[in-house]
Amino acid sequence: TEENKPKETEMNRNYKDSLFCRLFSDKERALYLYNAINGTDYKNADDLEIITLENTLFIVMKNDVAILFNDRITLYEHQSTSNPNMPLRGLFYYVRTLDGYLTGKGLKERLYRDTLVKIPAPEYYVLYNGTDEKPDREELLLSDAFLTRTKGYEWTAHLININKGHNQKILDKCPDLLGYSMLVAYVRGYIEEGSEKSAAIDKAVDRCIEEGYLREYLLKHRSEVNYMGFFDWDEELWKKTQREVGREEGIREGSLLNYISLVCKKLRKGKSVNTIADELEEDEATIKDICDIALKYAPDYDAEAICKEYMEKMKEAEKEAYVV
Repeated sequence: TEENKPKETEMNRNYKDSLFCRLFSDKERALYLYNAINGTDYKNADDLEIITLENTLFIVMKNDVAILFNDRITLYEHQSTSNPNMPLRGLFYYVRTLDGYLTGKGLKERLYRDTLVKIPAPEYYVLYNGTDEKPDREELLLSDAFLTRTKGYEWTAHLININKGHNQKILDKCPDLLGYSMLVAYVRGYIEEGSEKSAAIDKAVDRCIEEGYLREYLLKHRSEVNYMGFFDWDEELWKKTQREVGREEGIREGSLLNYISLVCKKLRKGKSVNTIADELEEDEATIKDICDIALKYAPDYDAEAICKEYMEKMKEAEKEAYVV
């Protein structure tokens, strides 16, 4: 009856966990994942303790899977979009997970005593299968976000690319991770072909069952999968984010293009780098960088081409800024 039908909010709460979280909160699957990524061969899944955060108040900052094993808190999170803020998010996850651990062990009150409280070491992995090109493995450093470089403080998010063609050894050692990766790839592909999300999920599930990916799990839990945000993809939020990013980049690029056009106008008049820097009240090194590129396009000085090349140079400089 309508009275007994679950309310939408209740259903959303019941199925709010992602498929990734559901899969790897199982000890056996978690052990396969741990062994695959760490190159180990542990056998006893009961040695694992799953301590995934469940507090819905912090759902936007909730990690996918946390495992306490081998004196380490190992955090795994799936990402289908690029996000440079993963190290900071991972640090939050660890601190909150550690807080729960200390409380559960009755250790928090010992923090103010003169004996050292021993804590599990952290490991944080981001399992990525988005559409941006990424290497097999990438180290994302918290220090890249520091407003000023500070020695002695670091936190690392180890990004593992689980897209097809990457880290095949890891995927082969963890069939559920391979199946999860293929399912997400199929859903994304069907959406890009024009299918609605629910239809895309249905077709992807059928295909995975036929091809043997997550077959047993999907046959058993198929009715639940549509309710799971299993690759955390909100179409409207994604579109809004893309519009905002595009607008910000457009404003930045438009302002830079206008500025470079002004520099080009002065170059056509034969003015020197020093003179242009003085007239524009700009740092001479910045003007020189622009002029060095602009000289390639003399005498016409294609401002758009110069702007594009200059922006690429700035992006490369940003990447290299923290290379030791």
